[in-house]
Amino acid sequence: MKLLRMTLENFKGIRQAEFDFGGHDANIYGANGTGKTTVFDAFTWLLFGKTSEERANFNPKTITNDGYVHNLNHSVECDVEINGNVTTFKRVFHEVYKKIRGNAETVMSGHTTDYYINGTPKKEKEYLKYWENVFSDEETVKLLTMPYYFPEMLHWEKRRGILLEICGNISDAEIMETDDELISLEAMLGKQSVDEFKKTVKAQRTEINRKIEMLPARIDEANKAIPNISGLSEAEIDKQLTDIRREIWEAEKERAALLSGGTMQEQFRAQIAGYNADLAEAKEKYFANLNSANAGLRQMINEIRNDLSTAEIVLEENKRILTQKKQFVADIKLKRNEIFAAHRKMQEEYMAKQEEIFDESAAICDKCGQALPAERVSDLHRNFNERKSNRLEELTLKMNALIEQGKNEASKEKLAIVTQEAADYEGLVENGERTVTELKVKRDEAQLQLRQSAPPPFEETKEYLDILSKISRAKEAEKQYEPDTSDIDGELTVLRETENELNNKKSAILTEKAQRKRISELEAEEKDLGKKYEEAEKALYLCEKFTRVKSALLNDKINEKFSTVRFRLFKQNITNDGIDDICDVLVPNDKGALVPFADANKAARLNAALEIIGVLGEHYGIELPIFVDNAESVTHIIPTKGQLIRLVVSKSDKVLRLETL
Repeated sequence: MKLLRMTLENFKGIRQAEFDFGGHDANIYGANGTGKTTVFDAFTWLLFGKTSEERANFNPKTITNDGYVHNLNHSVECDVEINGNVTTFKRVFHEVYKKIRGNAETVMSGHTTDYYINGTPKKEKEYLKYWENVFSDEETVKLLTMPYYFPEMLHWEKRRGILLEICGNISDAEIMETDDELISLEAMLGKQSVDEFKKTVKAQRTEINRKIEMLPARIDEANKAIPNISGLSEAEIDKQLTDIRREIWEAEKERAALLSGGTMQEQFRAQIAGYNADLAEAKEKYFANLNSANAGLRQMINEIRNDLSTAEIVLEENKRILTQKKQFVADIKLKRNEIFAAHRKMQEEYMAKQEEIFDESAAICDKCGQALPAERVSDLHRNFNERKSNRLEELTLKMNALIEQGKNEASKEKLAIVTQEAADYEGLVENGERTVTELKVKRDEAQLQLRQSAPPPFEETKEYLDILSKISRAKEAEKQYEPDTSDIDGELTVLRETENELNNKKSAILTEKAQRKRISELEAEEKDLGKKYEEAEKALYLCEKFTRVKSALLNDKINEKFSTVRFRLFKQNITNDGIDDICDVLVPNDKGALVPFADANKAARLNAALEIIGVLGEHYGIELPIFVDNAESVTHIIPTKGQLIRLVVSKSDKVLRLETL
C-alpha cells in the first residue's frame, strides 16, 4: 500500500493542506506546533477513527480562543494505491443542526461522521469492512504503521504470540527428542501439556511439603499421649476382671433374691395395685360426667373464640390497608405540591428568559471602545439567540414533562379515588373494632358461666381422698416386711470400684498399643511423602530443562528472521522457582551488547522498530506507510520496504513543507 495524496480540511487547526506523496518516501518539515503529528493523526483517523496515540472519541474540530469553530466540515481525504489500484478514501466529521418549534433559527443537536470511497457515500460498516478485507484487523495496521506499537505498546503475551506465529512453534515431542533425559518426562505428562503438568506438580509439591512439615508435631503429640504402663500385664488384668465380674454377678443375684420379698409383701403390693386401678377408674368417670354436663357451653365458647380470631385477623388486615391508603393520599398531595412548585418556578424562568434582549454593549470592544465588525456582531446575536432558544425549548420540555408526570402520578382524579378508598377502609375498621369488642364480651360471659357451673377438682372429691388414704396405709404396712440389703450393697460398691480400676489399667494398655501403632504409621507416611517430594522435584527439574531447551530452540528460530533485534522469551523468576514465559525486545548498543528496548538510544530503538515492521510486513504480505515522528533526532534510518514518512522539526518552516525522496 502506498500513500499517494493526502488532503486535510479544518482538521485539528490545519485549515487546509494537501500533501502529494506520489507513493514515495517523504519528509514533512515544520516548526513545533505547526501540525506534523496532526498529519500522522489524520492518517490513523482516516483508517480507524483514532489518533496515532490510540485515543478514541477523538474530536478533530478546530479550537480558537473563542472555543470551537462551528458550521465547518472537518475532513481527511487520501488517494491510496493498493495492489496497483488507486482508491480514494474520505472521512468527514461535522455538526448536525435542527430547527426547534417556535424558533426561526436552527440549533446544534450533535455530530456525525460521513464516509466515502471513490466519492461514493458509504455506511460506517461498509467503510470499515473495506479496510478489514485489506488488513484483516485494526491491529495489523498499527503494527505496520506505528514503529513503537509492537515493542512498547503491545502486551508481551500478544508480542510473543505474533513471533511464534511468524517463526512457527516447536512441538513438545520435537523438543523431547533432542535430549535423552527428557524422554522420561513424556511418560509423566499423560494428556497434559508441559505447562499444565508443571502447575499440577507445583501444587502437589506444595501440598506434600505442607504435610511433611506437620508430621514431626503429630509424631511428638502421639509420643506424649503414650501412658505409663510399666508393671502392668494385660493377661493378668483380663484374669482379674473375669474373677471380679463373677463376684459382682453373684452378689447382684443374692440381692435380687432378698428384694423379691415374702408372701406378705406380695399381698400388700397386689393391694396397692388394686387401689391404683380404682383411682384411675374413678378419675375417668369424673371427667366423663364433667364433659357431658358442660358440652354445650364449651362448644359455644369454642365457636365464639373462632369467630373472634377471624374478626381480629380481618380487622388487622383492614388497619394495614387503611394505613397504606392514608400514606398514598399523603404521597400524592406531596407530589402535587412539588410538581406545582417546580412548574411555577420554571414558568417564572421562562417568562424572564423570553423578556431577555441582546446586550448591545457586547458589540463594543472592551479594549478600544470601537464597534466590533458586523460579522462578529452577527455571530454574537446568533449565539445569544441560540442560547436563548435552547433554554426556552429546554424549559418547555421540562414543563411539559412535569405536566405529564402530574397526570400520571398526582392527578385530581387519582387523589379523589385514593381518598375515597381510605374513607371506605376507615368505616371497615370501625365496624371491625365494634365486632371484636362484642365477641370478647360474649366470650368472657360464657367463660364465667362455665367456671360457676364447674364441680370441685377431682383431687378434692371424697372418693379420691378415700382411695388415696387406703394406698397410704397399704404402703406403710408393706414397709414392715421390707428386707435389709445394706451389707450386700456395700460389698457391691467395693467390687465395682475394683472393676473400674482394672478397666482403667486395661484402657491404658490399649491406648499405649494404639499410639505406638499410630507413630509407626506416621513415620511410614513421612518416608513415603519424602519419596513423593523427591519425585516432584525431579519432575519440576525436567519441566525446567524442557523450558530451557525450548527457549534455546525458539530463540534460534526467531532470531533467524531478524538481523540485529533479538528476543528473550524466558527468564528465571525472582524466587528461583522455575522459568517464566516473557517476551522482551533486545537491541544492540554502540558496543554490540544487547540491552532492553527501553534502555537503548533513540536511533537504535527506531531502527530496531523499523526492522520489526519489515519482518511483520513480510509475514503479513502487506506494506503500509510508516510514520516516524521527531525524525530529526536520528541521523541514519535503515531502509524500509514500506513507504517511510519522516516528521522533522524545522524552526525555519513556519508552515508544513513536504519533500519527497
